[in-house]
Amino acid sequence: MIRMRYCLPLLYTFVNMTAAQPLGDSTEVLPIDLPTVLKLAGANNIEIQLAEQKMEAAHAQSLSANEKYLPTFTPGIFYLQHKNRLQATDGTFLFVNKHSIFGGVKGEVSWELRDAIFQSLAAHQRSNASEYTYQATTNDVLLHVVSQYYDLLQAKQAEKVAEESAKLFQELGEEIEHKVDVGLGSPSDLYLVRAEEAHSKVLFEQSKEQSDLASLKLAQTLRLDPMVTLVPADSQLVEVMLVPKDSSKRALLASALAQRPELLSSQSLLSAATSEKNAAIWGPLIPSIKGMVASGGFGPQFDDLKNSNDIGLTLQWSIGTGGLLDFGRGQFASAQQKTSELQLEKVHDQVAADVLSAYMKVQTKSRQIDVMKQGLKDVQHAVKLAQERQRTGIGIPLEIVQALKTYYASEKDFIEAMGGYNKAEYELYRAVGDALGGR
Repeated sequence: MIRMRYCLPLLYTFVNMTAAQPLGDSTEVLPIDLPTVLKLAGANNIEIQLAEQKMEAAHAQSLSANEKYLPTFTPGIFYLQHKNRLQATDGTFLFVNKHSIFGGVKGEVSWELRDAIFQSLAAHQRSNASEYTYQATTNDVLLHVVSQYYDLLQAKQAEKVAEESAKLFQELGEEIEHKVDVGLGSPSDLYLVRAEEAHSKVLFEQSKEQSDLASLKLAQTLRLDPMVTLVPADSQLVEVMLVPKDSSKRALLASALAQRPELLSSQSLLSAATSEKNAAIWGPLIPSIKGMVASGGFGPQFDDLKNSNDIGLTLQWSIGTGGLLDFGRGQFASAQQKTSELQLEKVHDQVAADVLSAYMKVQTKSRQIDVMKQGLKDVQHAVKLAQERQRTGIGIPLEIVQALKTYYASEKDFIEAMGGYNKAEYELYRAVGDALGGR
């Protein structure tokens, strides 16, 4: 398996080459885009690495279970010595001292076919389940970092809007202050605008705080230096389309039920539980096979050994614990199978809920964006008209103050809606079962 972590040094080199100048003594600003975020998360996230190690362990267990098909051969050397009482075939007791030496090859061969058949099936299914769990974990982590990246992009966009708003209020205040100085303006208007200017600066500082926090969270998730300040390489939020807009809910749900790794994992675990139930019910009917092979010299001492060959075969069944008539084991395996069936139903319901919830978010955010686009155009026209009226002396400061406040609120709502729409698109893409690593 090719690990993304081998690309990590190249990614770090790319990021460092495109880094901006340091701010202060220890803060470095690094531009980063979504593809780089996805690659770093896939290569460096602990949750993904843990899931991968569990998958490797499951593969090893499957290999070990398959090896049970091979017989176990136990070679050895045989020496026998007996002293004192021994019973003869006619029932009498004798005092006998004897010994014998066997020189050659002697060993036992055993096959536990019951374990080989059923355990290998169960282990294979659990190995498959671990692969699907790894895929699901990767998708969850990548969806999380996508959301964090758009949180950062939203915060940076909101910071720019807040900065622009503060600048507009500052310019308005300077204009009204000039009118007051020449006796054409009211001091109360100046105080009102200055208050709004101070409020806009506070909003700007708050937006900077949000962008810094978003950068810190993303850096922690990517396991980068927390002293690094991440900034999105994208200049602005644009709509993404990962799932065709004309897709029906029924088609998306059918796709999710066919390929979501969580469902495939639960189905594999159910198959494993079924194999373990069959092992508990039918496994005891399969005998253990043991064979004995001995070939060499046999005699009282090494210089008087004669050729001797023995072959033996034994079929054994177990009665009791772990074998025939072990009813508790069968009941336990049946309960485990039922638990797996219920877990599969639970995951099925969760997958359906994920698809429908993400689909609803995409549709809702899309409609909001359409409405807000026209609203932004209208408020931009309102601001321009209010500024013109203010410059010509027709308008009043309160008119342009209200227009600027509405403009800022509309821009902020639009940014949140656009970011929410993009995150919902990725959420729907993941809910349908497609891998985010390729995006």
